[in-house]
Amino acid sequence: VIEVAAGDFAVAPLETTTCAAQSLAAPAALVATGTIESSSHLALAGARAEAVPIGALALANLIPVQATSDAAGHFSLALAAGAHYALHFFDPGGRGAPHDYPDETATGVPTEALLQAALAITGQVTVIGFPNPVANASLQILCGSCTGVAASQPIAATATDVTGSYRIAVPDPGM
Repeated sequence: VIEVAAGDFAVAPLETTTCAAQSLAAPAALVATGTIESSSHLALAGARAEAVPIGALALANLIPVQATSDAAGHFSLALAAGAHYALHFFDPGGRGAPHDYPDETATGVPTEALLQAALAITGQVTVIGFPNPVANASLQILCGSCTGVAASQPIAATATDVTGSYRIAVPDPGM
């Protein structure tokens, strides 16, 4: 993993069997763009795209690259060339179920991330015995039948608003 400039990473092989010292060529970062859409192919403004480093970049302890879609549902992620990412597309507004791609490179990022039909779960968080709502409370929905790493990672996550209200979407099992 090579950091060319602050936040500009690349993954390049280093062959040391014939010579201990070499020059390294760091490929330029690639910008992956696309659109996040609902199951009915409507653009989702305010949806999120997240690229979590895996492989060599994960070993370098790099943080995920995140983007929020614009009014037309477009997103843009600056990713390290040659690196692998776990992609996560989701809508904090609950208009579609999260969609994951477990291992993609910058050139493999889908140009259309389609969020499938979802069940929207809504509610309000309060503390028992106190009438005041809890703002900015974190909510996660976990898989009860999953095993391994999947059992510890949320299917969906959100936070309450200033009124303690939330809306979270999970995949619709009937679809």
